[in-house]
Amino acid sequence: MPNGIEINFNKTVLVQRLVEIAGTDTEEYDTHIAELACHIQPLDDQWGEDEVGSMGKDHLMFCDQADIKENDRIVDGDRHFRVTGIEDFENFLGQAKHLEIRIRRFIP
Repeated sequence: MPNGIEINFNKTVLVQRLVEIAGTDTEEYDTHIAELACHIQPLDDQWGEDEVGSMGKDHLMFCDQADIKENDRIVDGDRHFRVTGIEDFENFLGQAKHLEIRIRRFIP
């Protein structure tokens, strides 16, 4: 029975990573982690413009430690997010080791 931060993990998401397609100059996202329990909360109430002019909303995702990198894609149903930042916490305020991942959802 979970007794730390993981009791708040109310979603299961898919993590995808860019991979090169052999023999071509193209890349596509491929499944990296098929099921990852997490909690996602919005950081922004409204769509905002980022540094390169794209519109999106920032969110914070909490999960157990996992092999997640910047630019990975988080898929939550029909919502897609891009990983823009990662913080790794060990024994933070008595909680279990976990990641806090900043993710951004772009206007489709």
